[in-house]
Amino acid sequence: MLISTKLLRNSAKFSMPTTRSKRKLSALAEPAASKKLKKTNAPSTAKRKSAKKGKVDLCAKERGLTDKGFKCIVGCDEAGRGPLAGPVVSAAVHMPPDMKIEGVADSKTLLQEKIREEVYERITNDKRVRWATQVHDRHVIDELNILQAAMKGMADSVDKLIAEGLAVDYVLVDGPHKPRTMTPDVECEPVVKGDSKVHAIAAASIIAKVTRDRIMHEYDKVYPQYNFSQHKGYPTPEHKALVSKHGPCDIHRRSFNPVKTMLGWTRPGEKKVKGKKKTKRKKGGKKKARKSNAKKAEPKKKGRLKKKGTTAEPKKKATKPVSKKRINAKAVTTKKKIVSQRTLGGFRKSAKK
Repeated sequence: MLISTKLLRNSAKFSMPTTRSKRKLSALAEPAASKKLKKTNAPSTAKRKSAKKGKVDLCAKERGLTDKGFKCIVGCDEAGRGPLAGPVVSAAVHMPPDMKIEGVADSKTLLQEKIREEVYERITNDKRVRWATQVHDRHVIDELNILQAAMKGMADSVDKLIAEGLAVDYVLVDGPHKPRTMTPDVECEPVVKGDSKVHAIAAASIIAKVTRDRIMHEYDKVYPQYNFSQHKGYPTPEHKALVSKHGPCDIHRRSFNPVKTMLGWTRPGEKKVKGKKKTKRKKGGKKKARKSNAKKAEPKKKGRLKKKGTTAEPKKKATKPVSKKRINAKAVTTKKKIVSQRTLGGFRKSAKK
């Protein structure tokens, strides 16, 4: 009977769960599916950022300008400043300030080519939209430089709209620079990251990008060995490898590396700048320089010169007479040190004395 009661007590101890064990069991009992649901319900970082920033009103800039009295506002952008091959394409777009086209955004955010093509068709087929493009090939890029070629293209596209009869009175340009060749009768304003802030600039970026992509597809048929339809002339590792294998073709930009170094190209009117020879440093050069700098930094010692040809001797500081109290204190401390160095027996004797 005693054994059975002990067994019952032990079984009762193990069977009765504590509060901690209950919590652990409840945590283990939760199904994995519920955890997954919790994770999926949590908003992503991108959504949080967008919620904080809020949606950008692309038509706000144009509306503000119309309120100031401007009637015909044009947005300009370009595509193809970075590639090693092919042209740079600029576009200018005018649309009513309150007009919104579905899908119009910065062309860099529209990653799929099919989506860009769809948005391009929506913009160009709308009768309310007026647009023009200008293509500058690699000869213009090499002659001017890529920035000036892109700026000139934007100014030329605006001139095309004016030639068609559009009374342009204000131009918004993507980036921090104004085109030098813009017509003086038109006010021009650069907008940094304008393709994500202004509706007309975003539409111009899509038109320029799609126009250039179509040109590169045509070049791919002429130069199939470079696979332009895939990388569009941008400096991908594959494109660089093909250039080193086959050499540059006619549409490759001579002012861009690695083509520039391969051909030894220079812009007309420029002289070749030879690389400076690296001078070997002598051992201990840095140390000598430090010493010389330290000497310069040292303050000069003041002293009167006796005569010409004699060295200056600094004045000696007057020493104060030492008092008797200090001398006695020093003697006491020396005695204490001697006593401490003695053995225990010697120390006791000295203490008795």
